Amino acid sequence: MGGGEKVLYKMLEALFEDRPYLEEIMDRKCHVAIYVDSEAAPREILARAKTRFNIRIPEDQIKFVYITRGKYLGQDYFKQFTLLMQGLSSWLIILEALVKYPTDLLIDSMGFGWIYPIAKLVCPQTRIASYSHYPFISSDMIGRVQSNVQDYNNSAAISQSPFKSNLKFLYYKFILAMYRWMGRFVDLLMTNSTWTYNHFAALWGLGDETMCKL
Repeated sequence: MGGGEKVLYKMLEALFEDRPYLEEIMDRKCHVAIYVDSEAAPREILARAKTRFNIRIPEDQIKFVYITRGKYLGQDYFKQFTLLMQGLSSWLIILEALVKYPTDLLIDSMGFGWIYPIAKLVCPQTRIASYSHYPFISSDMIGRVQSNVQDYNNSAAISQSPFKSNLKFLYYKFILAMYRWMGRFVDLLMTNSTWTYNHFAALWGLGDETMCKL
């Protein structure tokens, strides 16, 4: 996960530092869980966080919830209709996660917006906080297809064919419409840059009361 993984552990570190205060104002115990798709043991995962990021997380105060479908979000798993298939697969992943361990606060450190409406459907009381490096789909990606520019998301076979380019443009517009709708379900969006902030503000129509730049 890279940057997203570091953000996750920094959030956990801050959460444990403020845990007594949070429990006092909520008048109840806070239970912390992390959803992982790794086969590594909790001690191994936390040791890696300590080695890579110098972040120490107490093993006895966190629950690891193992999910089995994380491979579906890999860049190379789906060869065709990658965005759509990843999005639909994420519904299965969040369903598995919340069935195994429901939560009042879901913190998404990958910024995968497709899971938000499903999370709200399964656990209506859940509040969703998201940290996003970049949008799932952006105007830049659509612009490359519309302009017939060959790039990582637009192969030569498509960029050199007006018919295929038009089909892919319509496909991207559909994904964009879905993604705009999903943004309605996030309660707090945190971004890593002005570029990301501005793109999400345009995509999801969120205001400063819902968005912040870290």
